[in-house]
Amino acid sequence: MSEFAAFWSYVHEDDDAEGGRIRALATFLEKRVQLLTGSAFSIFIDSDSLAWGDEWADRIDEALVKTTFFVPVVTPRYFQSASCREELIKYSTAAKRTGLTELIMPIHYVTVSGMDSAEHSGDELVDLMRTYQWEDFREVALEDPNSSNYRKAVQNLATQLIDRAKTADSKPASLMAKANEPQAQEALARNDDLPVDDDTGPGLADVLADGETALTQFAEIFTELGPLIEGIGNRIEQATADVEANDKKGKGFAGRILVFRRLASELDEPVDSVETLAHAALDRLLTISPMMTLLMQLLRSEPTQIAETIPTFVDPLQSMVASAEEGLASAEQMAEEVGRIASMSKDLRPPARRLERSLRQLVDTRTLFRSWSQEAGELRALAAAQKEAISPSGGS
Repeated sequence: MSEFAAFWSYVHEDDDAEGGRIRALATFLEKRVQLLTGSAFSIFIDSDSLAWGDEWADRIDEALVKTTFFVPVVTPRYFQSASCREELIKYSTAAKRTGLTELIMPIHYVTVSGMDSAEHSGDELVDLMRTYQWEDFREVALEDPNSSNYRKAVQNLATQLIDRAKTADSKPASLMAKANEPQAQEALARNDDLPVDDDTGPGLADVLADGETALTQFAEIFTELGPLIEGIGNRIEQATADVEANDKKGKGFAGRILVFRRLASELDEPVDSVETLAHAALDRLLTISPMMTLLMQLLRSEPTQIAETIPTFVDPLQSMVASAEEGLASAEQMAEEVGRIASMSKDLRPPARRLERSLRQLVDTRTLFRSWSQEAGELRALAAAQKEAISPSGGS
């Protein structure tokens, strides 16, 4: 078995609350794997460290191919952390793209609502997390680290990592590698369908077809979301105006309560719709992402095709990203406003918190959009450099 490593994704406030036990668990696990394998094994603990930045953010696909695990320490605060949510999205899309989802090993450290249920939790990323084979550490986390129960639990985590690493090492070449195979490049040059693989996992053609369908569905979802969010904003504005009018009439808190109660009732139906659409939007984007990355990889491997894709792929992609960024900025602004009104009345808290959670999930999609926009910009730069190289003045 080749050497492997892991990224330890956790919330610093959780570790502080635990007196450093979450970081200590990573160190304990690291040493246990080293003992069992006799090989080098490192867990990158701090996301602010240079090692994390070098190995994770810039070369995530390479890290997966090198059998690098992603180990999120799951707590309620994990899903409240924007950086942790971003890490989960990035690694999940890369793992699905490469067919190496066993390299994601969540540790359920503190009970998170929805992790034990097959029902929709209300948070797409909670639902995503539980699709991976996670380890239940909730009871053991309360044990003394020097106890036999704790040591046995760490032994189990170490064994799981080793077994999963062996499984990953035994798998055939990933889709990213297959994208560079001659027959895939020839199909791209001829503008033909990509060859279908014989492996049990999804092939190149499957990934691209699924992504294309999901892209159309996502556009439809975003079209529906715009008027819904605008309508909710109008209702909130009207309620604010009604409160001011009642205050001027001297109706006091009783008048405010009536306005808030009416607003809560009016928000129920549109919030239901936003919840459903936000869930669907992130689900579609997680399907689109592998397609986007494969196309980028194919085009980089066959630079002569880039210029032809500028008007048909790169331009529409960057236009879609710009439009989405505008919509997501509105969603983020509304999420902040909704968080404020939730404190005004107990009647408003349930719909307001549901809406805020859904809007935050929409904002999660920004991570993927921005990565696509960056890659599209790089393709445009490659096309420009290629054009300059082949122009009469570009040669030597």
